[in-house]
Amino acid sequence: MASYWAMEARALSSTGDHTGAGHAMNQAERHFGQADTADDPAWLVYFDDGELLGEFCHCFRDLKMRREAVDHAQRAVDSTNPQYARTLGFCRMVLAQSQLLSGDLEDAVTPAGLAVDAGDTLQSNRFQRYVSDFQAQVGVHATHPVVACNEQFNEALARLDDEDG
Repeated sequence: MASYWAMEARALSSTGDHTGAGHAMNQAERHFGQADTADDPAWLVYFDDGELLGEFCHCFRDLKMRREAVDHAQRAVDSTNPQYARTLGFCRMVLAQSQLLSGDLEDAVTPAGLAVDAGDTLQSNRFQRYVSDFQAQVGVHATHPVVACNEQFNEALARLDDEDG
């Protein structure tokens, strides 16, 4: 049920419905707190604290709630098991997007670089879209020293571009 409510929150936040998304996030938290994971099917084992925080960071980003988006994204990155590379990559990209939304260009480039560097082996169209979206958003700052001089970020982007081309 927590997963269901988290998906409901994602859908509602993508439409800008603050009230509905807030209600759905509260329901997700409530069900998650009451869950007995021993009863969960094997395919749901990935849905842990990090995954729930990851869903919420997407919601807050979409609702343009900058502080909450950054906070939840950072917590999601910190608590996501590295074996879930896709989830970690998505959370790092949402963290970067949220930091950029908050005007923290320097802070945004670091998690984006880590996500792109680690995610260049991911075969995920959704991840590629997150990177492309961030690239477009940060593109207006391309001459800023933080962006221009971040070798890790730029090298990882170049590798992704090579794979796409």
